[in-house]
Amino acid sequence: MFILITHHLLYNEFIEFTEKEAHAFKSGYETIMSIPHLEEYRQPYRYLYRLLSVQGNVELKKWLSHPSYF
Repeated sequence: MFILITHHLLYNEFIEFTEKEAHAFKSGYETIMSIPHLEEYRQPYRYLYRLLSVQGNVELKKWLSHPSYF
């Protein structure tokens, strides 16, 4: 279950949320459960998603420096 939640949250980081939208998503999510600590998983997931071209062909530095909302 933790892996599924972590995947879902890390994937949603790459949706083009505004800061306001990210806050609304986080608030809604937290009505069900706490957001897990993602720091140790963030970089490997970002690198993997970049290799899989999840958002198309994005420059690696830009991809890895995407803002973290959760």
